[in-house]
Amino acid sequence: MPEIFVVHRRDPHNIGDMACPPSDHVEHFPWLADATTIDIEHDIPRYADRLRHAHVIYGGGGLLGTGFFDRQLDHLLSLRPPKLVVWGAGHNNNERHSIEELQVLDRFDLVGLRDRPGPGGREWVPCTSALLPELDDPGEPRHDVVAYRHRDRKLPFPADLAEFPMLTNGHHDLGETLDFLASGEVVVTNSYHGAYWATLLGRRVVVVDPFASKFHGFRHRVPVVDGRDWRTALADTRTYPDALRECRAAVLGFGDRVRELFGR
Repeated sequence: MPEIFVVHRRDPHNIGDMACPPSDHVEHFPWLADATTIDIEHDIPRYADRLRHAHVIYGGGGLLGTGFFDRQLDHLLSLRPPKLVVWGAGHNNNERHSIEELQVLDRFDLVGLRDRPGPGGREWVPCTSALLPELDDPGEPRHDVVAYRHRDRKLPFPADLAEFPMLTNGHHDLGETLDFLASGEVVVTNSYHGAYWATLLGRRVVVVDPFASKFHGFRHRVPVVDGRDWRTALADTRTYPDALRECRAAVLGFGDRVRELFGR
């Protein structure tokens, strides 16, 4: 039986990257217990001989239409693995902020995108981190507003948010990160997973100073605004009480289809 590989971006300084592979959830997907999880940026050449004969899951994370992972994805596709699946990956273009259909997706056997259905009508399958048990009981907010920023200090972020509790996606403890997001009635962020997890925790969200297409594909829509306008955008925020249930159902249902495709 072919090996299974999970290919995504494994940046140890970005907690969203590290929390998004399906192979982190073997309690739900025991057939992934022996999967090999590798980094899209560095590991394709190293594992090329094995990838030629493996079933491959591409995702999660912002891996599509990026420009900076195109060469690595082309290399992976050139190896012609027996089965190729996109699972919970999404668009992430820093130049064009629209969600566009990508012809490269036609080269996969099964595609589930974390972006809401758009061009091409691809199936919506959110990040598998929706299965994290820490999302189950967020408790009551302790602050009116918290700020959760991308660790890249070169990215713009509203200076007036410095008066509120703040954390970055470079924080390494996932439990502490989710507790921080849950502590705010409103989460103001320029992090994809900050917005995603805050929504699943039942919090209101404002995305500020979007720098890539990924912020325009949320199934559960949130205001996406210039950082100067975050206070005005509060009037457009809402909670999604069914978001966690909907995301988990979509992830588990898609997992069943991947298992069947892989013959597991």
